[in-house]
Amino acid sequence: MPVTATPAPLTPLEVPHLPPKWTAVWITSLEEISDAKLVDLGYEHDIRPFGRAVFSREVALDAVPAHAWCHVAADSRYVLAINGTEVGAGPVRSQPDRLCYDTYDVAALLRRGTNTIEATVTYYGTPNAFWMPPRGSVNFGKAPCLALEMRDGDGTLLTATDASWTCTPLTGWSLAEEPSVIGAGGLISVPNERYDATVAPAASRPASVPITTHHNSVNRSTPAVYPYNLLRPRPIANPETTLRLPARITVQNSAESLHEVNPVLRAAEYFTQADLTSTPPADWSGSVTVTVPESGTIGVGLDFGRIVFGRTRLDVRTGGERDEWRLSASQRETYSFADRMNTVGQVAGFGAHAVGELAYRGFESNGFRYLLLLIEAAPGTEVTLREITVAEALYPFTGDHAFTCDDAELNALYAAGRRTVALNSKDAFTDCPTREQRAWVGDGWVHQLVHLTCSDDWRLAARYVDLADSPRSDGLLPKAVSGETEFGGWCTIPDWSLYWIHGLAQLHDYAGDLAVTARHLPTARRILTWYADYVDDSGLVADASEWNLVDWSATFLDGRSALINGLFALALGEYARMSADVGNAADATWARELLAGVKAGFEDLWDPQRCCYVDHVDGSGDARAASQLANALPLLAGIVPEDRTEDVVRLLTDTEHLVVRSWIGANGVYDEQLIIDNIHGVQRVTWDTETEHVRAEPFASALVHEALAAAGRTDAVVDDMRRWSEFLADGYDTFGECWGWGTPCHGWSSCPTSDLVRHVLGVRPEQPGFARAVVAPRPDLAPGLHGSAPTPAGPITVSCTADAVRVTSPVPFTFITPSGSTSRHDAGEYVLPLQV
Repeated sequence: MPVTATPAPLTPLEVPHLPPKWTAVWITSLEEISDAKLVDLGYEHDIRPFGRAVFSREVALDAVPAHAWCHVAADSRYVLAINGTEVGAGPVRSQPDRLCYDTYDVAALLRRGTNTIEATVTYYGTPNAFWMPPRGSVNFGKAPCLALEMRDGDGTLLTATDASWTCTPLTGWSLAEEPSVIGAGGLISVPNERYDATVAPAASRPASVPITTHHNSVNRSTPAVYPYNLLRPRPIANPETTLRLPARITVQNSAESLHEVNPVLRAAEYFTQADLTSTPPADWSGSVTVTVPESGTIGVGLDFGRIVFGRTRLDVRTGGERDEWRLSASQRETYSFADRMNTVGQVAGFGAHAVGELAYRGFESNGFRYLLLLIEAAPGTEVTLREITVAEALYPFTGDHAFTCDDAELNALYAAGRRTVALNSKDAFTDCPTREQRAWVGDGWVHQLVHLTCSDDWRLAARYVDLADSPRSDGLLPKAVSGETEFGGWCTIPDWSLYWIHGLAQLHDYAGDLAVTARHLPTARRILTWYADYVDDSGLVADASEWNLVDWSATFLDGRSALINGLFALALGEYARMSADVGNAADATWARELLAGVKAGFEDLWDPQRCCYVDHVDGSGDARAASQLANALPLLAGIVPEDRTEDVVRLLTDTEHLVVRSWIGANGVYDEQLIIDNIHGVQRVTWDTETEHVRAEPFASALVHEALAAAGRTDAVVDDMRRWSEFLADGYDTFGECWGWGTPCHGWSSCPTSDLVRHVLGVRPEQPGFARAVVAPRPDLAPGLHGSAPTPAGPITVSCTADAVRVTSPVPFTFITPSGSTSRHDAGEYVLPLQV
C-alpha cells in the first residue's frame, strides 16, 4: 500500500501575487561578478558547468504571523526548506524568458525566534529534456541563482534575497555522462546525478548579486531583469506527493568483471550479466543486509510492482571504508544492455566515505519499475539497506469523477489511462516518465483530453497550449518545448503543430474561454499558412518538408498524403470554427476556402475499386498502401462524402485485414536497423498493400476512435479499446507506447479513458464551455454504467439502470438514447427512459 506523505502547508495559487516590483534581488553562486557590458549584436553561448548550491538565511521573528507568503524563483531548479522541513520544489518548466515563480504560505513552519531558510538550487549548465539556459548574459544563466522574498499577511517584508544571504556550493554533487542512444547527446537527456560523500561542501561565503550588463540596463539586479524578464506566477497547481515502497527484492552475485566506466551503464552491465529473473524475489520487508562477496560486487534489485516516478531516497548503514553505489533503473524485468531505449537507467551513483550511516536524497525525478543497486566494496563488507522510497510528486486529479460499470475490463482501462497520464503530468504533459520526460508538442492533446474529462482542474490542460505556443520564425512550433530540442533549434515535426491546433480546439470546446482562444489563434493561423504555402493546384498539401510523422505506424507521408492533408483539413475546420466563435469572420472564411480545396483534392486519393483512401499519390512509396489513418482522418475532418462513410468505416473496423507495422520498431523492441533505414528514407513494405491495412498505433488510435464515434459506431470504439488490455499484464497498470514495443508508460496512449467518458458515459460539450452539453450514455455497451464528468459549472453525473438513466447536470443538455432518439433539457436532475 502506498504511504501518503505529510503535505507541507501549501496554498499554491489562491494567494496574493507580488506587486510589479520585487524587493528581492537575484543572488548567485558565482564568485566573480563582471561589470563588462554585453554588446547585443552577436551570439554568445559559452560552456556552462553544472552546479548545486544551498542559499540560506536566518530570520528572527518576535511572533509567528498568521500568513507568511514566500515567493521563490530559481534557475534551473530549487528545493526549498524552512527549519529543516521541505516546503516544495520548482519552478515549473518554461522557456527562460517566461520563467515562473512559486508561492507558498509557510506560516505553519515558522517559529518564534530564529528561523532557517534554505534553498538548494541546481544549475544544469547543459540543456536537457526539460530545461534550456538563457542566452546572451554575462552574469545570469551561468550558475545557480535564486530570487526569494517573504511577506506576512499585511504585506510587511520578512526577508528577501540580497548579499546578506549565505551560499554553500555542494561540490560533492555532479552529473554523470549520459548514455548516448541516438546521435550526439542521445535521445535520453534526463540528468543522471552523482553524489560523492567523500567530498565535503565548499566553504560557505556570501552570495553574489549579479548585475545586468546590456545597454541601458542601469546595472539592475531586481526582477524584472534580462534574461528572465517579468517573472510570472505559477500557472498550475502544486503536485501531490505519495511515498512509494518496493514490493519485492532480489539479491544477485556475479563474478564477471565490469568494464563500463559510466556509472549508470556500469550498473546496467552488471545486471545484464546477473539476470534479475534467475533468482526468485522475496517480499520487501523494509530493510535488508548483504555481505559483499570475494568478487567485490553485489547487486540488489528492487521491484516497485508498477512504474513509479519521483525522487529516490535511500538510507544505508555500511561497514566499509569507501563503498561505491551505482543506482540504475529499468522499465522491464529483463534488463537488456543492448536495448538501451527501453531499459537504460537514470538515477545516480554515490559513495560512502566511512563506517556509519549514509542518507541519500536524490534531487532529480526518475521513472522506473525496477531499481538496480550495484554495490562495490571490499570483500566481507556488510551493508544494510534500511529504507528506500520514491517520493512520487504528480499533478493531482481533482473532483470525485469516475467511470464504473459491470465490465471489469473497461473499469481497468479507465483507471490505467488516468494513472498513465498522472505519471506524465508533473509540471507539463510529457511522453514518458522514464527515458525522456520531454514536453512533445504533438503528444499532449491526448493527456489534455484525459484531464478535461476526469478532473475539475483544467489549468494543466491550458498550460499545454500556452507552453507550446513558442513558434519559430516561420510559424511552426518546436517538436518539443522548454528543453534542449527547442534550445537547439533542430528540425521540427510540422504535423505536431497541427496536433497543437487540435489541442487548442479541445480547450476551446471544454473551457469556452474566448479570450484564451483568441490569444492563441494567431499562432494557429501562422501554422496553417505554413502548410498553405505547400498547397498545389489540386488543393492538397504536397511534399511538406522536415520530419513528417503523424504516428509511429508504417504509413506514407510524401507526395500528396491523405494523412498530412487529413490533419490539415481537421485543423482548418477547427480553426474556422474557433475564429467564428471569437468574431473573426474573415479568418473563418479563409480557412473554409482552403478546406474546400482540400476536400476537392481528396478525390485524387480515393480508390474506387477498393472503396478506400490510399496513403498518398505522387510519392516514392507504395501507391497502393491504404492505412487506417488515411481513412480515419478525412472522416473525422468531415470531408468524406456521405455515400462513402460506410465503406470507410468498414476499413477502420476490418480487424481481419488490419496489420501492425512500424518503420522503427518490431519484435518487442526499437529496431536499430529500421530506424537507420527510416532516417535514410528506406521504407520496406512487409504486408500486402492490396488487401491489408496498417493499424494506427495507440497514439493516433485516438483519432480513429473519434472518427468512429462521429460515424455513430461507439460499439466499434469499445471493441477496439479492449486491445489496450495487453499492456495491463505482469503488474503494469499503465499503457505502453506502441503495439508490442516501446516504453510501458506513455501518456499519448491514454485515449481509452477519455473515450469511455465521452462516448460510453456519453458526456461531452455540445457548445463551447458547456453552454450546452451532450449526455449520450451507452449502458448497452457497459451494463451498470455510472460516473461523472467535469464542466465549468460543476459535475454532470450519470447513473443507469436497465431501462432508465438518472442525469444530474448543472448546464442544459441534449439527451441521446442508444437508439439515437434525442430530447433537450434544462439544467437539473432527471430520470429519463433509455428506450424511446
